[in-house]
Amino acid sequence: VRRQIGQKAWRAFHYTAYVAFWLALLHSVAMGSDTTLLWVRWMYVGTGAVVALLTVWRAARSGRRGHMPQATV
Repeated sequence: VRRQIGQKAWRAFHYTAYVAFWLALLHSVAMGSDTTLLWVRWMYVGTGAVVALLTVWRAARSGRRGHMPQATV
């Protein structure tokens, strides 16, 4: 698909996934009816921490800030 839509569109699509995740997490914390449950709070913390840590790890691996290496196929 990346070859069909181009690298710029592919990257923009993937960056929107990060935004969508954080918006969904924020919505869940603010409006979720289960937010009062302890296991749900831990799920929010766990998923948020994993995504944050993997994002930092991925950015650190890129070698340049703001540049993600291209996947080899």
